[in-house]
Amino acid sequence: MNEKDTPPQEIYDNFYFEHSCGGYEEFKKSRGEILPPWMVYAFELAKLNPSDQVLDIGTGRGEIVYQSARVGSLSVGVDYAKAALRFAESLRRKAIELNHPFELTLADARNLPFTPNQFTIVFMLDIVEHLSQTDLKRVLKGVHQCLQPGGRLIIHTMPNLNYYKYGYPIFRLMNLIVGKKLPKDPRQRFYRGESHINIQTPKSLRLNLETAGFINPHIELNQLSGSKPKRLVCRLPLIRHVLSNDIIAIGTKEDE
Repeated sequence: MNEKDTPPQEIYDNFYFEHSCGGYEEFKKSRGEILPPWMVYAFELAKLNPSDQVLDIGTGRGEIVYQSARVGSLSVGVDYAKAALRFAESLRRKAIELNHPFELTLADARNLPFTPNQFTIVFMLDIVEHLSQTDLKRVLKGVHQCLQPGGRLIIHTMPNLNYYKYGYPIFRLMNLIVGKKLPKDPRQRFYRGESHINIQTPKSLRLNLETAGFINPHIELNQLSGSKPKRLVCRLPLIRHVLSNDIIAIGTKEDE
């Protein structure tokens, strides 16, 4: 099957960030103060402190770069979608008022405009699935280069390809039994769902990180959102691999 190209920035419009991009409900309620569960988890994994230099790639509305600045870290958010930076700019102005400024840069993750060894922490939350496989390899190598030795890359990506292959058909059949017809391709359920062109498994994400030079990547498969019963069921052996939808990874650059 031919590799799909990374979507152009124009498809990520205002409607996408207001109504479809994960975490939009929390953003509307709190303007960056409340994060969705997967952002909370990724942010906690980073264990930021004021001495960190943070890069948030695919910053979107800017929630993570805003929270990083609140910790006191020197923080930069990057996105190639102009609509994203319009949302993030509102948080940047808010952060300035709170005396925790951060920077925003309109740039393409495939050509990061930063010097080698510049950052201690890089976030890539919900961007991996939007990059072609060729571009993902390029971005990960660029991230590895701009991290300091010992620096860490925090990734969240969803969905889990195993869910799309095995879990979703079961879910679709159950809905059909009760009279609800869902599309065969789960991406058709969401606005701009077609932008998910490179859906990972824990195994494939590990391989991508190792290929880019990260040592002993830590990979987790979890279900961080949804009802409590759903999250409990997704912890069960075997079932977890086909129903859990959040893949979290930590890649570390070898310390010199």
